[in-house]
Amino acid sequence: MNKSWSELNRKMQIQLKKEATFADGIETLFELQKELMQAAYGFFRDFSREEFCAMPFINAEG
Repeated sequence: MNKSWSELNRKMQIQLKKEATFADGIETLFELQKELMQAAYGFFRDFSREEFCAMPFINAEG
């Protein structure tokens, strides 16, 4: 996750904990989801299936 996603996640969690800001938390969740999906679709668009499947998992051993 990058800094922007981390900040949105933190903001969303705070908003969802309070009844007064719960609806705002849902909107922030949708904003975070939109950004994450754009990043994921970028991988699918920019890499072939073989290249995508060859990517290692971060911090994976073996």
